Amino acid sequence: MTAESSQRRAEGAGISGLEAHLETVQFPQGSCLMREGSPGDACYLIVSGEIRTEVERPDFDSNGVVSFMGPGAVCGELGLLDDSPRSASVYAHTDVTARRLTAGALRELCDRDPQAGVMMLRWLARSAAEKARTFSRDLEEFIFTGPRG
Repeated sequence: MTAESSQRRAEGAGISGLEAHLETVQFPQGSCLMREGSPGDACYLIVSGEIRTEVERPDFDSNGVVSFMGPGAVCGELGLLDDSPRSASVYAHTDVTARRLTAGALRELCDRDPQAGVMMLRWLARSAAEKARTFSRDLEEFIFTGPRG
């Protein structure tokens, strides 16, 4: 999913009209947006900059980089949707500006305006589903053709 299509989807889902529920946050390069195993208490819509998703690899000296994402991408939505601990850590690969949606703000939105809440939940679910489909395609390609490079 491109940043532009993600932004259009966000606007189509009414996200642009939900400014009261989204907080603008800044992350300097190298800082941690979320840590693997921590509570899924918020998600982030990347406005500018690039983030890096990593998983712990206890048998190695370094973590495994899973993906890089830029403007228009969403991270952390799965933990927010199912109230599960984070499955990966996310770092600011460059300076990042993002819009944060907390679990509390999402609950408040669903209570105050159920229709807008449903639109937001659908948008978050589509983002999570798109990542799962992309991961599945990439894994299939890796299994059948070997690593890229």
